[in-house]
Amino acid sequence: MEQRELEEAYRAVLPRYEEYAQRLHDLLQSITASHGMDVAQIEHRAKSVESFLAKAQRKGYEEPLSQTKDLAGLRITTYYEDDVGRVVNILREEFEVHEEHSVDKLDELRVDEFGYRSVHLVVKLGESRTSLPEWKDFADLDAEIQIRSVLQHAWAAISHKIAYKEASEAPGELRRQLVRLSALLELADQQFALIRDRSEQIAEDYRADVREGELDIPLDIDSLSAFLRERADVPFWARLGRETGLSTGRSAHPVNEREVAVLLHFLVVLHLSTISEFECHLSRSRPGAKENLVRFAAALKRGGVAIHITPLDVLTIALAMHLRDPRPWEGLPAGPREIVMRAIMQPPSREP
Repeated sequence: MEQRELEEAYRAVLPRYEEYAQRLHDLLQSITASHGMDVAQIEHRAKSVESFLAKAQRKGYEEPLSQTKDLAGLRITTYYEDDVGRVVNILREEFEVHEEHSVDKLDELRVDEFGYRSVHLVVKLGESRTSLPEWKDFADLDAEIQIRSVLQHAWAAISHKIAYKEASEAPGELRRQLVRLSALLELADQQFALIRDRSEQIAEDYRADVREGELDIPLDIDSLSAFLRERADVPFWARLGRETGLSTGRSAHPVNEREVAVLLHFLVVLHLSTISEFECHLSRSRPGAKENLVRFAAALKRGGVAIHITPLDVLTIALAMHLRDPRPWEGLPAGPREIVMRAIMQPPSREP
């Protein structure tokens, strides 16, 4: 096929591949989420006309449209190196994989080579999807899905700026440096996974300590989360918020990471260092909490402030009013937050 005919033929099918790539992008988002995989990024593209023609010429394909397997291309970037394998296993369950066209780039590298490490799977939709009306028009199309970690992706992006694809191509003075750099990135990938695993173990240890009543543990985001979920009686604070008019309804997620981080900052400014210290102040704040929250709600109303308050906010406000400490509120911007600060520090005087 002449170059001009080939270009016209590809331009005719390009919109179909663009739609296919977009549809696969949405499908991959759904698939990874349903399997509980938190990935950094999913990208998609249909191969450009220029790139297609260049590849067809470079490879010497006799039937370029059928032999080029990455006309629809997608990339899944994971946070951790070991998640690459997990994603690959999920994709093998969800798609038909053309093993003869798929490759693990790590397997291609010798010990003295540097390069990007990723898995490339060439896939087609399985029968379970092609039987559905929304997918049947794409039953005959292939796609290439690349799976790599964030650091593998960083190396791939940078390597495009480096002229050497193999260590043997680089000048001697650069060869050792490039191989060492590649090894360092690989080591960093492994270390991030180890840190993740250790973090999860520490969080589980905190939960066990809190359940057993061992509260003399360091105050950090994990220990505070464990305490709030296991012993802080968040439903009590949610109910108190409704009774005092500070919040309405029930929160589907009474404790979330952002709110825990805000509370942690508050406690750190107060120079609390253990969960035991926090629990002591919280217990002391409960007897007068309802009265303090009623006054707080009244101050907001007089100031014309309407804010969304969660159960954890109610707990924090009750603790703040009990402690009467201005330090956590210093440096706040003007506006509604100043009214909140005054409500905590200076309860309104009684009306005659």
